[in-house]
Amino acid sequence: MLEALRSARLLRFVTENRMHSAADTSRASFEVRPAQPQDADTIAAKARTLATAHLTYDPSRFYLPDDIESVYREWLSRADPASDLLALVALQAQPGGAGESLIGYTIAEHFAAAPHFWSPAHVFVHDICVDWDSRTAGVGRLLIDHVAQWARSRGAMHLRGLVAARNTGARRFFRAVSFREAAVEVTRDL
Repeated sequence: MLEALRSARLLRFVTENRMHSAADTSRASFEVRPAQPQDADTIAAKARTLATAHLTYDPSRFYLPDDIESVYREWLSRADPASDLLALVALQAQPGGAGESLIGYTIAEHFAAAPHFWSPAHVFVHDICVDWDSRTAGVGRLLIDHVAQWARSRGAMHLRGLVAARNTGARRFFRAVSFREAAVEVTRDL
């Protein structure tokens, strides 16, 4: 568990540092594309680290499935930009043209209007995760911008997400990319 917590510190949820300007982003050598089957293991490993980090925020609210890799592989197998489930990856070119590294991902889902929850059509951002050393390059912003474009194409009125109350870095990131805190989740342990 201690090693997993150390890994979580290396790959923290979204960003806890400053964001570079749009001009800085244009100089970065990364791209966003839909996730592909060969990305599943890397995404699943990042998801394990992300889920482990959430245990430090509130261990009674969040949990780490025993086989999170299988859960994510199944989830990713259903993701397709033409469906209601979208998985995107951010890739960074390696020096000297030695290929690309997956430095971040996001998973988002479209939901139709739900009048019983007073909720218009929206896209829920389930995960967004960017490698620690790529945080200030605008990767998270670019992933969110791609999700927003996809959401508009589906007629969504909002992007939404759930952030641990104690995850101040993620809350700061979401404010920086034009999210606002609109509701409060309440939890009662049983």
